[in-house]
Amino acid sequence: MLAVKIPVARLKPGMYVIDPGISWVRSPLLYTKEGFITDQAEVDGISARGFIEALYDPTRPIPALTATIRAGLSAGEVREAQKTYVSVYSQIKKCLDSSAGGCPAVSAAEPCVRALILDLKRNATALLTLATLKGRDEYTYRHSVNVAVFAVAFAQHMGLTEEQQHLAGLAGLFHDYGKTLVPRAILNAPRALTRTEANIMRAHVLLGYDALRQIRGLPKEILNGVVQHHEMHNGGGYPFRLSGLQIGLFGRILSICDVYDALSSKRVYKEAVSPTNALGTIYKLSGASWPPGFADAFIRMVDVFPLGTGVLLSDGRLAVVSYCDPDFPTLPDVITAVRNPDGAFRLDERLSLRQQKKLSVSRALTQDETDQLHIPQLLGITI
Repeated sequence: MLAVKIPVARLKPGMYVIDPGISWVRSPLLYTKEGFITDQAEVDGISARGFIEALYDPTRPIPALTATIRAGLSAGEVREAQKTYVSVYSQIKKCLDSSAGGCPAVSAAEPCVRALILDLKRNATALLTLATLKGRDEYTYRHSVNVAVFAVAFAQHMGLTEEQQHLAGLAGLFHDYGKTLVPRAILNAPRALTRTEANIMRAHVLLGYDALRQIRGLPKEILNGVVQHHEMHNGGGYPFRLSGLQIGLFGRILSICDVYDALSSKRVYKEAVSPTNALGTIYKLSGASWPPGFADAFIRMVDVFPLGTGVLLSDGRLAVVSYCDPDFPTLPDVITAVRNPDGAFRLDERLSLRQQKKLSVSRALTQDETDQLHIPQLLGITI
């Protein structure tokens, strides 16, 4: 770690301030709160408090999401997105824990969905990135929040009304409520389920539906989404083997969001695949799981290389996707990742592959490779 002393007036957003461990008594004018400077307002506040100097580490790169990785994405927006995500996560955990075995508290989650809708309007990229970069704790809760995020975003992408977005979000939060009623030994089995166990697992759809329909006045869109989220366009799903137009819009929305998040999440019985490979699987399922064009619309919404995806470039370098232009979906902007002497990775050079004639993405990184990069930490995200 390097330590360069500069006047506070030269601090810039993105610089990493170091705490040298020097007593305040010895250096009362040295600013020592360690961490990244997030915006100019923070610099102004440091100066206003009378600090004259600071130590910063020039080798620490600006986190890709706390800098501007594309026009309009600010540090403040990322903080708000994180705040919303954590709030929704906490609320859905509380709702599912307190109502397990009984009637779920759907009304208590309504403010969370309203916040999701507003945040997705302001900064969909930041919030979708938080949902894409999975945490490893408490899959059931995080999966429910992620499906809600993707469901609201997809509803917005398709031009549905705000009320329909709200219903899609609530349906996403509670689509797997029935799993709280499935024995944990089956839910978390680190192996393939027996036929009997698989039937018990599949029963979570009707268990959740039966619990939710006890709520007086609950909109049919939520109920339909919950009971149909494992149905398939070709009739190969469950529990009723519905097909074609028998499956409603909310069932389709929850289905594709559920599949995408499940594929790209690590479970006790399977490894995660990269977001890009998950989208590849979804594309292959088009026409079987969903009507023609439905998967294409979802992929356009998420991007072929979602923000934060780790990739291997054609010259052998590792990189992290920082922006994907819908008009050039296979040529994202990336930030290369290089290894420090201590073995940790840091972000290095920004590249637009649209402007690189001899450079392209060879493939998305595997989950193990992504884990070695510690992408959330590189991007300055807490998940």
